[in-house]
Amino acid sequence: MLQLLVGLGFDRTRAQVQRWVDRLFYGGWYDYPAVVETVSDALARSLARAQLEDVLTRRVPEMMQLHPGELWIGEPGAVPRREVVAPQLQFPLFFEGQVRGVWTVGGRLDGDDFTPTDRRILHTLARQAEIALSNVLLVEALQRWLDEIREGQHQLLCSREEERARLARDLHDGPVQLLVGLNMQLGLLLSSGGDTPLSEELRAVRGEVRGLLSDLRQVCAELRPPMLDTLGLGAALRALAEEWREQHGKTVDLDLPPDAVLLSLPEEGAVNLYRVAQEALANAARHATAGRVGLCLAWDDGRLELAIEDDGHGFAVPEALRDLAAEGHFGLVGMQERVDLIGGERGFIVVSSLWIHLSSVCPGRACSIHRNPL
Repeated sequence: MLQLLVGLGFDRTRAQVQRWVDRLFYGGWYDYPAVVETVSDALARSLARAQLEDVLTRRVPEMMQLHPGELWIGEPGAVPRREVVAPQLQFPLFFEGQVRGVWTVGGRLDGDDFTPTDRRILHTLARQAEIALSNVLLVEALQRWLDEIREGQHQLLCSREEERARLARDLHDGPVQLLVGLNMQLGLLLSSGGDTPLSEELRAVRGEVRGLLSDLRQVCAELRPPMLDTLGLGAALRALAEEWREQHGKTVDLDLPPDAVLLSLPEEGAVNLYRVAQEALANAARHATAGRVGLCLAWDDGRLELAIEDDGHGFAVPEALRDLAAEGHFGLVGMQERVDLIGGERGFIVVSSLWIHLSSVCPGRACSIHRNPL
């Protein structure tokens, strides 16, 4: 009997010593207030799944001396059927009345069961994790909504360009050709009719027909520059600069790569770069009161850079371009939309395998449409 009692006492003593050793090597205590404060702050700043998962499965176990945990996030009704093995704990995380996440907490490193304090802290953190998960899911929903808006803008701009091209073709193949034929017929009548009072009226009518023909051709060119489809972006920009110079009587300095290089640009990229240059020149004429404008399209270390400068006065670009739209100014906003359409980010545009840096009109030097100086 004495041996039995000694044996039982030794087993209890050995178990106690083992727990002391486990606490010494694995840690059996932690700063409870610091855990709540630190983890709460980290959860409040978690706006992505990876951040939330890192806090719950790595930082909490490290601070509370626990085995690593797990975090499941999924769609409503897809909760995994996973048994919790003691001494693990599991907390469902709700969003809009449905379980959208499950946090599985690993056991203590020292092998002891969770204390009442452990459980209170974990329950508190679970409720805060539920709020953090709600924030993550709301941010993801907002991102999907923004992506849908961008895709809608993309489709709208593409449809607008397609409609411009269709309308230009219809005008060219219809009214323009009819006016060309009428002009020729009037010319034949004038050449065979001699000098009569009717000839004067025919000349006046022919002058009106030619004026209307010129106007329609100008409309067609604005809708869809014919050179853009036939000779490429370089030729179209040269024609645009020449037309702008004649219209406003100001100098345009061009610096363009060879046309053969620009012909390799995808159609979508070429069209939108042309529209951006067109809008920038229009802004220089309307607002900058510039005497000289420079338009440079150049390769730089595998990137195609479009820079448009003038010597006129500039303006303070607001933090958000939408502020300009709210004031009824849509030029830069439209340029930004076209930048986004062909993959623009922070002033850089990706078109197929090309990188393009887009600049807006600024005094003295080019500055990025995203307010990043070159």
